[in-house]
Amino acid sequence: GPLDSFAPKAQIIHIDIDPAEISKNVPAYLPIVGDAKNALKQLADLLPKAEHAEWIAYLGEVAEAHPLKGKMQGVTTPNILRILKKLVEDPILVTDVGRHQMYAAHYFPVEPNRSFITSGGLGTMGFSVPAAIGAKRGVPDKTVVDIVGDGSFMMTCQEIATAVEENITVLILIMNDYCLGMISQLQDSFYGKRHQACRFGRNVDFARLAEAMGALGLTVSADREIVPALEQALAGNRTSVIDFRLEEAANVYPMVTGASLLDYVE
Repeated sequence: GPLDSFAPKAQIIHIDIDPAEISKNVPAYLPIVGDAKNALKQLADLLPKAEHAEWIAYLGEVAEAHPLKGKMQGVTTPNILRILKKLVEDPILVTDVGRHQMYAAHYFPVEPNRSFITSGGLGTMGFSVPAAIGAKRGVPDKTVVDIVGDGSFMMTCQEIATAVEENITVLILIMNDYCLGMISQLQDSFYGKRHQACRFGRNVDFARLAEAMGALGLTVSADREIVPALEQALAGNRTSVIDFRLEEAANVYPMVTGASLLDYVE
């Protein structure tokens, strides 16, 4: 990308073992020649304890000004997450990237014990299935639930075979709206609802795909099936995949567009 617009407000600390690389592309405010592990350890010791009270209060104001909308009955993402929160106590929640990620963040606020794992701001579709497996390996006594969209799931679904092979039990919930939700929403907003390569006329049978790899596979297409499917998956000691075939592809708001995360770094 254009170097003259790279993080224009940031004071850059450049750490590299090779002096020739320092400030090679972007001028460094503080150049450090050395091993990154040792340098970062010393820098971390110098940092003050972060205080987030003001930021958290602001987020509360935003949440109050923009209440979450969506149907609280039927096979909808808000309803599924509402029911999940009642059935699962203190889970490790992993999300992929998309509209389901936004809903999950509303229903499962981040706690101090690293219970909410997501690819925030990076747009890394396919993150959640392997991340959930890793989380379960790290805290085997916790229930690990992966919230994923149908598009993201297709990118790393093969790792279910790894979970089954290694006997790592995770619960994968697919919010299946037959489209790439965030892409579809952006095309709604900025391209006059002219959709390109983001809506699927036919989708994969995810339950049978999961069964083929040795996991429990379930399909939910009616409100009355949500609780029994979740209870069955949570009661079993095996990796489980539930394909929730959503009755609506609801957009999420507010939207923030037109800037890079690096534009906010100071």
